[in-house]
Amino acid sequence: MIGAVNTIVNNNGRLVGYNTDAHGVYISLAYYAEVIKNNHVVIFGAGGAARAVVYAVAKYFSPKRIMIVNRTLEHASAIAEEFGPKFRLTKFFSTNDHDVAVREINVASLLINTTSVGMIPLINFHPLPPNTVIQKNQLVFDIVYNPIETALLKVAQYAGARTISGIDMLLGQGAKAFELFTHHEFPIHTAREAVLTELLQVKENSL
Repeated sequence: MIGAVNTIVNNNGRLVGYNTDAHGVYISLAYYAEVIKNNHVVIFGAGGAARAVVYAVAKYFSPKRIMIVNRTLEHASAIAEEFGPKFRLTKFFSTNDHDVAVREINVASLLINTTSVGMIPLINFHPLPPNTVIQKNQLVFDIVYNPIETALLKVAQYAGARTISGIDMLLGQGAKAFELFTHHEFPIHTAREAVLTELLQVKENSL
């Protein structure tokens, strides 16, 4: 359903493909399941990462509504039309209209960025339309993990909203791939420390 494979396991000569990004999304959002269920979600972007995010959010958290916001409406509409019949508890919509996006963002419980906006070299930008006001009761998730605190997360933190870094998705999808390959539990706490140390070192070297 996601349409992409990022992990291939040799199972006695038979190659089996998996997409672990969806697991990364689940791990990132599991603690907030009650915040998401039966509520509104806005997802920025309509690329491959967006498909994994839409799939995981719809499958595991059953929101009332998912709005996909993207500059190219056709791409967002294609995802909404494809996933809608498969997850009937959730209504899917798409838009590239500024005013529609702002209205939907204002009532959403969860905002997710799946675009590259905020990633190096676009570290001073975020996908929020002008005049958007993040609220304290909202949850903001950016799948970008470098930098650790993106411009979107900084805006959300300043507003008092709860935030989730892309580090969680990175570790979650990596953990699933590791377990598929080795059949052993992934040392996620050790890995988190190593990733944070590496990213902080990269940040220091770029200053």
